[in-house]
Amino acid sequence: VLLAGVVDRFAYVPPNAHQRHGQGMILLRQHKNLNEMVPVRLVNNKATFILEKLRRGAPVMIKGRLRRK
Repeated sequence: VLLAGVVDRFAYVPPNAHQRHGQGMILLRQHKNLNEMVPVRLVNNKATFILEKLRRGAPVMIKGRLRRK
């Protein structure tokens, strides 16, 4: 999946009992409507490094996999 948009918000979620590494959560904005933001989960052992480089309002392109339960 390839997504593009603007970073609205992001946060680091520390590891827990079910996951060894922490993860990043990014809300990607593609529309004016705030109810239509795309949640992106960044699962990588370098998540903190990647999140440090992000800025709110920055245009980004994200390449990844689509997973759903």
